[in-house]
Amino acid sequence: MNTRVRLLKDIQIKCIRELKTADVDGDGINETFCNFAVQRVCNKVAGYTKLSGMLANEMFDFMIESEEWELVPTSEASKWAKLGRIVVAIKHYKRHCHTASIYPTESQYSGSWQKDVPMCANVGGTNGVMKVSEAFPVKDGEPFYFILNETT
Repeated sequence: MNTRVRLLKDIQIKCIRELKTADVDGDGINETFCNFAVQRVCNKVAGYTKLSGMLANEMFDFMIESEEWELVPTSEASKWAKLGRIVVAIKHYKRHCHTASIYPTESQYSGSWQKDVPMCANVGGTNGVMKVSEAFPVKDGEPFYFILNETT
């Protein structure tokens, strides 16, 4: 395993362990930190800080407009992550967004989506390395996959 892939995995696992849901504003509702996890991966692995301070919905809007982020098909997401590239899954829902970084390993078959899907380092209601179909509500369809173009 190359150094970049090892770093990517280490940062992802650290985010999973450290960024637990918590009621940070005292309203009795636990907040999740998917945006912080993706921001930390981008910063620690690639020195990329342009997503810092954004909510997931702001990150989605930024990525869709930015030349620094390129849409990739589901079938390529794992391939790029296994090369140590930062790949982000992100889905915009009616009230919010969810995001997760793609974990550098082989895709696995999803019975709910009836195809191979990438694995992700999910920080949210449930933290862990899991199929993207387990991290994003199946009924709402697949997320978009973006790869950071580090040469821009």
